[in-house]
Amino acid sequence: MLSSLLLAAAGLLVKPTYSISLEVSTSGGNSSGALPVGMMFEDVNHGGDGGIHGQLLGDNAFQGTNASLFRYASIGNATLSIDDTNPLTSAIVRSLKVDVPEDASGEVGFSNDGFWGIKLPQGTYSTFFWMSGDYEGDVTVKLVPKTGSGTEFGSTTLAIKKSSKWTKYEAKFDVKAAPNGNNVWALTFDGSKTAGSTLYFTLMSLYLPTYLDKENGLKPELAQPLADIKGRFLRFPGGNNLEGDTIDGRLRWNQTIGPLEDRPGRQDVWSYANTDAIGTLEYLEWAEYMNLEPMMDIFAGLALKGETVTGDALEPYIEDALAQIEYAVGDSSTHWGAIRASHGRTEPFALKYVEIGNEDNLSNGCASYVERFQRFYDAIHAAHPSITLIASTADLNCLPKDLPGDAWLDYHRYDRPDAFVEAFSFFDNIPRTNKYIINEFAAIYHNNGTRATYPTMRSAVAEAIYMMGAQRNSDLVQGLAYAPLIAHLAAVDLYNAWTPSLLSFRNDPPVTILSTSYFVQQMFAQASDPTDRYVDVVADGPLGPTVFWVASVSSGGQGVVKGANYAGVGTALRVRFAGGVEGTKRARVVVLSGDAEARNDEVDPGAVRPVEGVVEEGAEGWFEVEMPAWSVVVLVAE
Repeated sequence: MLSSLLLAAAGLLVKPTYSISLEVSTSGGNSSGALPVGMMFEDVNHGGDGGIHGQLLGDNAFQGTNASLFRYASIGNATLSIDDTNPLTSAIVRSLKVDVPEDASGEVGFSNDGFWGIKLPQGTYSTFFWMSGDYEGDVTVKLVPKTGSGTEFGSTTLAIKKSSKWTKYEAKFDVKAAPNGNNVWALTFDGSKTAGSTLYFTLMSLYLPTYLDKENGLKPELAQPLADIKGRFLRFPGGNNLEGDTIDGRLRWNQTIGPLEDRPGRQDVWSYANTDAIGTLEYLEWAEYMNLEPMMDIFAGLALKGETVTGDALEPYIEDALAQIEYAVGDSSTHWGAIRASHGRTEPFALKYVEIGNEDNLSNGCASYVERFQRFYDAIHAAHPSITLIASTADLNCLPKDLPGDAWLDYHRYDRPDAFVEAFSFFDNIPRTNKYIINEFAAIYHNNGTRATYPTMRSAVAEAIYMMGAQRNSDLVQGLAYAPLIAHLAAVDLYNAWTPSLLSFRNDPPVTILSTSYFVQQMFAQASDPTDRYVDVVADGPLGPTVFWVASVSSGGQGVVKGANYAGVGTALRVRFAGGVEGTKRARVVVLSGDAEARNDEVDPGAVRPVEGVVEEGAEGWFEVEMPAWSVVVLVAE
């Protein structure tokens, strides 16, 4: 924590004069929304496979409809091809066929270069693969530069028994850090012992040390920054990817559970295959690891290309949703609870929130959602009355006229920065019949309408203003989540599926980028308390059009003012809590600021960072702090 002197040196303490004074009430107000700041995740731009998932090899079981060898290379003149005549299971039906030359000798095999490279932080890694064929001897797995320089970062040798049946081999080994991500996982064997024959491999896997050392877990490089936000909920698994392009192509939750060899994967809607190694159980565990409320999204009979299911044909899908929920909350005496227990999790999860579909106001889904929502709601509410059910749209034209009062409405907004600023008061006059949650929002366009590649300081300030407008209506708006969450920049280059994202990364050259929007989410989340009340503020200056604020107090005595300056000229604030905050003589201050178009990107991932410090209470209880041009400020008195 920076001292007040350092804060002054950084130019964040107020000058002798001030522009706006805020007198914050400490009584009354709207109770905080249940889930102030959260996360929405779906696997887009390889944010899951090749992203936050801890498994590092790409196309490791050739799932989806476009399986290819572009991540593989031959070693020792072996001929590589994809085989579909020798399935491992009914789910994993393809394998890597390795034809060994008749005159082979020395090392023969293949390599996999991961997801556009493999970053190798130091640690103990685990690897496994399934193999069949006429070979008995040693197999060596090693991590080496793709350039073949001879450097070896780690290796392990496994003894193989000859078998025409599939056999799983696994090992752990120590790996030293590599200077870049231009590395491969290589598997080799003695060519002289299998010359002229064929070996088969599938589900080749390499796990780095995962977040919290969990099996089939998350990549710390990306999981830790998400945990550091200290949000309140995780919505999963999407998003468009839940729906699929067609009904048959939807995400089927019960094909994402159990051993990896029983998960077929699928072609997702973002141009690549999902392994579903992050499945229903892993999502629930992810939420638990980070102390987040899980918000499970269920398929509700709409596909992206406009195909819908209605009437009695919905019944199997409703039963499927009930089974999905039972898998999460059922004890071991229930059918799906027992299956979950067989997967290693005996204790039920505390699932409080379920969303029915995704953006059912779009894709020709609005008219039929009136019926579809009601049927799903009735069935789930009857079985699980304590679960809050969320409609996937706030468009009342798409919802039953007698909408249940306990249903929440999901409102999504992707827009320009100026539009978010103009929407500060959007929720002020909305009817309070049903609560809202903003499960997707982001300033994805510049003000001139062109698509943004990364969040800028301008867009982050605009998003903060929009969040403040929602939070001061916390009797209505229960929480917000920026979307999407994670992008692999090599996938963005290839697919151009979606920009920007909260976090982005690349394996080679290695970089992880926390965006300006990331820091706004973090600042707001860390200044939130479950007992917050958003209270009135008396100001001697106007609220908007460039300077905005919202204030809250908690039962524990914490007073918070969030402010934003959407202008190229700095201003100053004086803040006082009416009656004072008991025992408070100082306040923590976090300031994020920069030029309007400043951004964190591959060229300078650390261009914009929040500055933290402490300000002392001045005469008559006033805290004084400067708001630089294009800034977000959070003051916490406690």
